[in-house]
Amino acid sequence: MTVAEALPGKKVKILVAVADVDALVKKNSAIDEHARQNTTSVYTAGKTFPMLPEKLSTDLTSLNYQEDRPAMVIEMVISDEGEMQSSDIYRALVRNHAKLAYNSVAAWLEGKGPAPEAMAAVPGLAENLRIQDRVAQQLKARRHEHGALDLQTLEARPVFAGDEIQDLRVDERNRAKEIIEDFMIAANG
Repeated sequence: MTVAEALPGKKVKILVAVADVDALVKKNSAIDEHARQNTTSVYTAGKTFPMLPEKLSTDLTSLNYQEDRPAMVIEMVISDEGEMQSSDIYRALVRNHAKLAYNSVAAWLEGKGPAPEAMAAVPGLAENLRIQDRVAQQLKARRHEHGALDLQTLEARPVFAGDEIQDLRVDERNRAKEIIEDFMIAANG
């Protein structure tokens, strides 16, 4: 979950919230041991194999729409040139005000589709997403000026007919997903 706040001097504060699983899963508990053995959630076309039990992975530790959830927040202040001015990490209780999908947001940002319906329900959300997109583009440009490589990986999505896979289609690069990726790269320095 992300949000942007315009600051004086053309700076922007970016907040990236990630579910704080540690708030509910205590170290060395049975659930922690379960997660340690699974190491990650695995997403396949037919089924998701979650790292945590389903009640935690899809509910209690998920930043679900209109639910207050514990999160780790990465706060970054970015200059108009895409330079990180300051950063901080802290715990917070967050509420997701809009359930958006990457593909529909990307189509809207690129002028290839209408604004998602959920966007209209939150005043200022469209402008906020445009600010996030602009900052992500600035961060990316700055990284490339400093020699970053642009490595693309292809993601294939199976096409089913009933229970049978009929085809594999390549998912195009997604501008909305790239916003999150650019913010996470910036946060990692």
